[in-house]
Amino acid sequence: MSDSTLLNSLPKIYFDRKKNRGTSYVKAYDGNAWNADKGYAVKINTRTIGVIDSPDALGLIRFNKDFLELRPDFKDVAVVSYFDTCSLSLRRSEVIKDPLSV
Repeated sequence: MSDSTLLNSLPKIYFDRKKNRGTSYVKAYDGNAWNADKGYAVKINTRTIGVIDSPDALGLIRFNKDFLELRPDFKDVAVVSYFDTCSLSLRRSEVIKDPLSV
């Protein structure tokens, strides 16, 4: 499987940053649903799929055991979250061929 195909197969993700703990949780969700009572959209079916040892959600994503059991194709690759140098608002991820080089 190519790197781009592998990355595109990730579920929708967002980062729950915990600055006081120095970590960020990588969470997946299935979509958004409008909550009419509160007047805003909420993420549905959220779950933690990994962690980054950075309060800024930048760095190597360590996928958790449950996610890797569902998606063993991510077991031997390193996925890194970083900011694009052209646009600080755009977050990108990439697959590293040799996880030991990170």
